[in-house]
Amino acid sequence: MSYLTNIFYDTTENQNFRTVLFTGMHSQLVVMSIPPSGEIGMETHDAVEQTLFFLSGTGMALLNGERKEVHPGDALVIAPGTEHNVLNTGTVPLKLFTVYAPPNHLDGRVHATKADADSDREDEAFGSDRSITSSRSEFVPDFIPTWEPRPEPANPLEHPDGPAISIYAHEI
Repeated sequence: MSYLTNIFYDTTENQNFRTVLFTGMHSQLVVMSIPPSGEIGMETHDAVEQTLFFLSGTGMALLNGERKEVHPGDALVIAPGTEHNVLNTGTVPLKLFTVYAPPNHLDGRVHATKADADSDREDEAFGSDRSITSSRSEFVPDFIPTWEPRPEPANPLEHPDGPAISIYAHEI
């Protein structure tokens, strides 16, 4: 099963703390909105890699006790076993989307607030019981992506057609 969406629109329009958009066999797409002075919460995924893409707002990532500022356009990859948290240090919601590999939340789960997410024991149990069962060699692509910038505004949210970068897959 494949999935197509305008992730910039979904992320900016999302008003929930966390909304699971898509869950596949090996990954999961989630949008988040962290309110001012809010946070994701300190956590460690033993067998899940998480990649976060920040679209608006400003924040601070804590990675094994080290602080890193995050801004629109930043991507953060969190390796399994890394203690981490993301805090909103700005005055507007911190909008981001994240990819978990393998999935870390129940498919279709929506948490309006962090308190809702923290109290969802079924979802927490699902996320803490993930394990990597596939070898890396199964994920080697048979194409090389080529990035071609388009002459559009630097901020993809200002353009009605989406991001200023297009990806083309070319077989080798």
